[in-house]
Amino acid sequence: MKTKSLFYVLLSAAIICGCSDDSGQSPSITPASNPPGTTDPGGTTDPGGTTDPGSTTDPGGTTDPGGTTDPGGTTDPGQGDKTCQGIDLQTSAENCGTCGHSCGNGSCVAGSCVCNNDFFDCDNNGSCETYGECECEPGATKSCYSGPEGTEGVGVCNSGTSTCIVMDEGGVSWSGCNGMSIPSYESYVCEAGSMLDYDCNGIPDSQQDEDGDGYFMCAPESQRSDCCDNAKMCSTSMPKLVNPGNTKDCVGNRIDDDCDGEIDEDTDIVCGSGTTTEPGCGFETSSCSQASDFQVPQRGSNLKATNADGLLLVKAMDLCMDTVAAQSNDAGILEVQLTQSSSNKQVYKRQINIKDGMRDKNNNKLISPRAGNTFAMLSSGGADDVKGTVSTSDEYFNAQTDYSALSDKHTIPSIYLNAHTDGLKTHESCNASSDITNSVQLHLKLRAPENAKGFSFDFRFFTREYPFYVCSRYNDIFLAILTDESGKPFVDLNNNNSLNDEDGNISFDMLNNPISVNSAFFTTCEAPGCTEKFDSTTPYGGCPANLTCESAQTCGLCPDGNAELYAYYPTPYNGGRTSTIVNGSTVATSDRGGGTAWLTTTAPVTGGQVFNLDFYIWDTGDAKYDSTVLLDNFQWRCDDTTVSTGFAPPIGGTN
Repeated sequence: MKTKSLFYVLLSAAIICGCSDDSGQSPSITPASNPPGTTDPGGTTDPGGTTDPGSTTDPGGTTDPGGTTDPGGTTDPGQGDKTCQGIDLQTSAENCGTCGHSCGNGSCVAGSCVCNNDFFDCDNNGSCETYGECECEPGATKSCYSGPEGTEGVGVCNSGTSTCIVMDEGGVSWSGCNGMSIPSYESYVCEAGSMLDYDCNGIPDSQQDEDGDGYFMCAPESQRSDCCDNAKMCSTSMPKLVNPGNTKDCVGNRIDDDCDGEIDEDTDIVCGSGTTTEPGCGFETSSCSQASDFQVPQRGSNLKATNADGLLLVKAMDLCMDTVAAQSNDAGILEVQLTQSSSNKQVYKRQINIKDGMRDKNNNKLISPRAGNTFAMLSSGGADDVKGTVSTSDEYFNAQTDYSALSDKHTIPSIYLNAHTDGLKTHESCNASSDITNSVQLHLKLRAPENAKGFSFDFRFFTREYPFYVCSRYNDIFLAILTDESGKPFVDLNNNNSLNDEDGNISFDMLNNPISVNSAFFTTCEAPGCTEKFDSTTPYGGCPANLTCESAQTCGLCPDGNAELYAYYPTPYNGGRTSTIVNGSTVATSDRGGGTAWLTTTAPVTGGQVFNLDFYIWDTGDAKYDSTVLLDNFQWRCDDTTVSTGFAPPIGGTN
């Protein structure tokens, strides 16, 4: 090599010339004693000029003075024990420029990496590690903020700084946002006069009522604070519905609705899953009534019922709320009235009752409450079970001395009558008389809780008109009429009611008929014999209007049978007939009775809304063969609710 040749020439010249220092002495030259190809510890190269084929590295770590790499394949300095023997460092993508340096997604050209299309060397380390454009330039900075839109620069909230950093695994990325402060929905400063705003909504924490429900984040010590003043504080899109003013928790929504620090524990019911046949999201139910709260008058008593008795009925159907003043904004019962239909006249106390079940003559409980300890009873006759009534001679209750004379006519609610100008019907084929008597109206004015979206109640209708007066002018009716605070029906409340959608009635069957003996829900019965086609002009014989003669001997199905009727009537109809002939038909004059299954009615209201709910039952056409309705399991509902009536789901195994 040139460098080595020149070195040897100069060395030889020095020896030949015998150059000396100022002392005149010649330098002492010691022949090389190191093995060939190694580097002298002093840093000089062995004058032998040869490289040892073993490819060892000089301990001193120096490179041959010429700076070139020995073709024999020595190890590149700084690469440990990795060898690149026979590899062209000018073109190898895995050893580009230096041994072990990979170009990644690129090629090696003249010892430098050239990235493939769409790949870049973002961290400037000579490798093509990033697909697509580089996220940032190492060392660059930018302002950052991850709080909700509109909160930056409000209250304690401010932006921070993010820096472009090189990642350990290669490539670049923006760092976290240093110095940023975002809204806190758990920490609030309630110190009087404090202007600190930790949730960054522009309202000092000490003054905050963001959802406008009248309850503050920082309430006085004697009051509970609003635990959900905005949607970020709890899992709801309607924070206004969650506040200390609520009297109960919604079951299944996993929210502390009344801000008492406790979330409902019932996880079996999921909010929003309710239909007409399954329980939906409602409030926790409780019982606030005992059967002993009400004393039933003796048979024949003319004792009149009072509004106080009406309040007992409300409690018996599990509407466990306080009576509140009209001028207050509290949820509760504003008004209860117990009268004849659309009148201020009192009803007979025997027409109402509070029961913990209905029993047969042997004291066997055949019908149980749907919830709580009791249910309420309203009747156009004596409101009781067989155990309390027993005698078949008590089959109807009459407030008049003359059964045939309707001198004490009662009044059909005008909102219902005015909506049916073509006359009352219990079925499209069944015209009912407009003369009614022995009516009961239980009127409620309520203010809904702020978090309520509706309500529901269960009911069961029984009548002694079955089976001989079906689809006749004598068919008794049960109504539940819902109106706003002014007494007007909700708009399109019954938009599927084929009879009328402005009568206010929210309890109807699948054919939109009011609840009567002709209801499609009339399933607790014994199917009568049927030998002739139904004739609406004949009050005896034939089939209920909603049923069909399937054969010469069977009229309808009555899927629930008549077993439970033994708690309603001592000798319920069992399909037999006596020899009594009425209008050419053979009828059993002493055996009668049928009813519906337990049904559930639902209806929507808005939180805090004041509304009227009126329950009616009456005798139609005359005062005989009375009907009774059981009312139970009133609930406020927290899920979206529509107007509907359907078969009630089983609850705790009750009927």
